[in-house]
Amino acid sequence: MSKPVKIIIAVVSIVSVGFFSILGFLIFGFVGTVTVSSLFAGEPDTVQSHVEKSMPKYKDYEVHFFGAMDGYEYIEYYFDDDLSPAEFDKSEYFKKVTPNDIEEIYGYVDRFEKGIESTHDDFLFGEDIKKSYTFNKSMVDTDDYFYTFSIDNFRSYTLFYFDSERKIAFELRAKT
Repeated sequence: MSKPVKIIIAVVSIVSVGFFSILGFLIFGFVGTVTVSSLFAGEPDTVQSHVEKSMPKYKDYEVHFFGAMDGYEYIEYYFDDDLSPAEFDKSEYFKKVTPNDIEEIYGYVDRFEKGIESTHDDFLFGEDIKKSYTFNKSMVDTDDYFYTFSIDNFRSYTLFYFDSERKIAFELRAKT
């Protein structure tokens, strides 16, 4: 085989491997990441989907995310103004915040806020979460409800937090 033919075959092979590697990464990234949209479609059976289903009926929600396989997801669930916070007592997941829980909640919030510092709008898979992030540690009090979940020493974690004053539940989720 002549040298130019070998070069052409090598270039085509390298380009093909690169193309299919990128394509595989993108497909795996979309399939391998559980997002809230798939939870509402009823697809995966995850802890987060069970917690979300255990909440009282909400009237609307907003989803903000950044990342493909690893990343951050921030969701706000809006409830009617007449919702009694005691409705969260019916959930098998949520528990009322005690003074001892506040530091644990702060730990989840601090990790999440540190992580979303790297989010920006110029990314194919997401947005700058900081622009829409309204959770504030100052609103954490013993009138509220929460649920936490983490895997592998916070490699993946979720905080659900219901603020009884604003009638909003927040979901802060990270997979790093």
